Amino acid sequence: MVKYAHLETKNQKEMLVKSKSVVALKKYQATDGKSALSSKDAQAIIKFILPVLTPKENISYYNIGPKAISRLGSFAENSKNKITWESDMERYMKEDEKMHQ
Repeated sequence: MVKYAHLETKNQKEMLVKSKSVVALKKYQATDGKSALSSKDAQAIIKFILPVLTPKENISYYNIGPKAISRLGSFAENSKNKITWESDMERYMKEDEKMHQ
């Protein structure tokens, strides 16, 4: 497993965070949303999506799984379902796939 401290550039760290969040989202989607996110997966997603959706929020507050899961659920409620963390993640995944083709 790659540790953040060993990565030399900010871009490498960002790519690792993004890839972990994509893996977590794909695991969640494979269950058709019927299975709850694990704490580890929720934390992986929140590390990527929180700065995108609410850049002023402090990410360290959500370093505990239940808090991360709760925050992901509140994104849809706060925006009246206009945007959800899942749809935003999917958009970033599609952009990433286009870049790597």
